[in-house]
Amino acid sequence: FMGCSGIGGVEIPDTVQRIGEQAFDGCTGLVHIELPSSVTTVAPYAFKDCANLKSIVLSASLGSLSSSVFMVCSALETIFMHADTQFDATSLPASVSIIRWKTTEDGTLVISGRGVIPAKDEYPWSGEKDAVLRVEFGEGITEIGEDAFAGFESLALVKLPGSIIKLGVGAFRDCAALKKV
Repeated sequence: FMGCSGIGGVEIPDTVQRIGEQAFDGCTGLVHIELPSSVTTVAPYAFKDCANLKSIVLSASLGSLSSSVFMVCSALETIFMHADTQFDATSLPASVSIIRWKTTEDGTLVISGRGVIPAKDEYPWSGEKDAVLRVEFGEGITEIGEDAFAGFESLALVKLPGSIIKLGVGAFRDCAALKKV
């Protein structure tokens, strides 16, 4: 797809295991991409010069990721990745939110990283709505977007860090079991 500037979105089938070097290089129309759980490798420069790429959800199966993957992605705002994914974010601007998540066996959703959890329709942890009993946010998370945890009916406890400066409208809407924040 290198240089295909007209591509606005891509649906990657769950048979794909590897995103090759420069696979989407120069796809300036690409705004959001979500990698299926089958993707275990993303080669360097895979999304290089995707000038309008705002957000990416990385596969929970991804073991590590080079920061060169997002070289010249000037519009990049948010990277969602599993907490176990190895990633050196030092080459990314501080304005890029890096949101890491992991669900423990006891039903705790741990969210760490830096920046803003933006308002969006679906989050990487949305499929775990029924299993999440607690949400713990690490220091560094500054905002939680609109409806981020709406409908998490089993959610009973939320731990917010001192770094939170804004909660979006309905961030915890329809969380019937929620008793303590």
